[in-house]
Amino acid sequence: MKPNKSKIISAITIGGIVLAFITGILTFDGRYAKISQVEAGDKQVEKRVALTLESFEKQMDKKFEAQRYQSLTDRYYQLKSIVNKNPNDQESKQDLEDVKKERDESKKKLDDVK
Repeated sequence: MKPNKSKIISAITIGGIVLAFITGILTFDGRYAKISQVEAGDKQVEKRVALTLESFEKQMDKKFEAQRYQSLTDRYYQLKSIVNKNPNDQESKQDLEDVKKERDESKKKLDDVK
């Protein structure tokens, strides 16, 4: 029994279609990143996010300390004016000293943050 020419052509055609289908799947699958590449990318993104958050936190600390220093400076000069007007007021003098100490500490923290 001799194989029919149409059966041979059909078999070759089916084989070609199957081969094309498998090649298409492999090509399509190859476009996607591999798990190791995705994990490496995730780690880099995590590092960048951590650095960004750390930088943001430092900036916020610096702004907060600068505002605190400015507020203490304003309070210091108010108390200084009160002490100049009332040199015998011991409570104002003590407040002035306390604010001066806090202001100096705030200035030191502000310099450390920079």
